[in-house]
Amino acid sequence: MKSEKPTATRETIVDAAVQCFERYGVHRTSMADVAEASKVSRQTLYRLFDSRPALLEYIAGQRITALGELLRPYFVQVTSLREALIEGSLRSLKVTASDPLFLEIVGKSGEHRLDQFLLKGSKQIQKLMLSLWGPVLDQARVAGQLRPGITNDQAVEWIRNIHGMLSLRDDYDDATLQQLLTTFLVPSLLIDQA
Repeated sequence: MKSEKPTATRETIVDAAVQCFERYGVHRTSMADVAEASKVSRQTLYRLFDSRPALLEYIAGQRITALGELLRPYFVQVTSLREALIEGSLRSLKVTASDPLFLEIVGKSGEHRLDQFLLKGSKQIQKLMLSLWGPVLDQARVAGQLRPGITNDQAVEWIRNIHGMLSLRDDYDDATLQQLLTTFLVPSLLIDQA
């Protein structure tokens, strides 16, 4: 009787890839390393992830989702859009910066596609951010504080773009980030209440 080979899943491959990244570094890990570590053929690996950038994007998306969930307790209690745009953005950037593997994937992989991914995001990331930011945006809209005609999808996409750009700047300290967010992000979404 033939023994059944275990079916490879994206999760087993991702786990093996993360182990390889931790052992060799993201830049030096090849798809062959990942296939060997996950005990699948390269053909199977490429069936599940058609390229190295696709694998890296998938892992980056997973990490962003996990990091975003760490922010949920803050967003559940925040009541001011202005505070969320400044403090929530700072927290988001700090949480992202606290994950060395995520930083290595987006900063040292050598994949231009990942820079684009940070800015474009994915449906999964958009959904997560809408769940975090949506209630704050809705509350601001009801209070007449959100600029008219801006949907939650548009606001979240804009916030995500700003976060993506700022996360690539490792030379900004908290004071600089706060000043940029206050000067540029806040007035782009919030009606001047002065």
